[in-house]
Amino acid sequence: MFSLKENELVGSDGRVFETTESHDCGVYTRNYKNLFFDGTIKSCQTADKISLTSFDFQIHEDVDLLFNGDEYRKMLKVLCNNGDPVNYHLSKTVSEQALVLGKEMLISNNLLAYILGLKANRTFRAVTIETDLQNLINEKYCDEPGKAEQLTKLAAKSTTETQPLTQRIQDIIMQMWSEETSGLKGRLILESQAVELLAQAYGLSFKEDTQAKPTLSPADMQAVEEAADILHKEFKTPPLQQDLSRRVGLNLNKLSSLFQQVFGLTINKYLLNIRLEKARTMLNNNPELTVVQLSEEIGFSNPSYFIRKFKEVYGKTPGAYV
Repeated sequence: MFSLKENELVGSDGRVFETTESHDCGVYTRNYKNLFFDGTIKSCQTADKISLTSFDFQIHEDVDLLFNGDEYRKMLKVLCNNGDPVNYHLSKTVSEQALVLGKEMLISNNLLAYILGLKANRTFRAVTIETDLQNLINEKYCDEPGKAEQLTKLAAKSTTETQPLTQRIQDIIMQMWSEETSGLKGRLILESQAVELLAQAYGLSFKEDTQAKPTLSPADMQAVEEAADILHKEFKTPPLQQDLSRRVGLNLNKLSSLFQQVFGLTINKYLLNIRLEKARTMLNNNPELTVVQLSEEIGFSNPSYFIRKFKEVYGKTPGAYV
């Protein structure tokens, strides 16, 4: 297990994970490469004292990430998971049932500690936002009815709340990693993205028509997770959806519906994301790979289609990405 302390990853034994670090106009970037994961953490604090930390990891071994609580400061804490699904616990107790966090945001105060279970051969692409709840409660330019009561209630909550990521939130997170800007311009863009993510989280958390998220049975959840595992292991030559549903013991209509409910994506879109992320990882590790080689490695028969989809997700063609 490791935890995040002052935007550094620290093991349960107190060992700090080795990293290369850079700093540009108050934006800190840390690059990691070890047995457990490769990837980057980017962090900054806005002028409005909104703390933002973004993660972009390729996980190699199963590992837990602990987000500690803080009983001294009343903070609004939002985790937006835009990568593969992760398990999470609301405490350190092993007996507590793990829940699945797909394309969702986890909203809580910072009194709670929770653990994310990251699985091998998956991607962890997420953003955390923290801001002082009292600053929002005392915000002097907006006397919104019920605002103070809602925020005060959140400050005393002993549970977390999940909301599905809107397409806009997913787009913002992708832009954080695809836009290569530096200096003051880069910082201002990152600050604006942090503020918009906070606004989106606030709107989702306190909208009046919020409906409870349907709960899956343990058997259905196991079947959906098994289907996802099969896609990760066999992404190059994946089974037909009918065969996939048969292997996990569900009919295709039910599997498609549950898959969309858990992951916020169709089966085809989920598989496409796996393939594109594999291509991006291979490209980072070996920039000399050609488009033809990359497309073959991830199971695409049409390099032109691969280029188009890669650009849609990462904002650049494979050749311009590295």
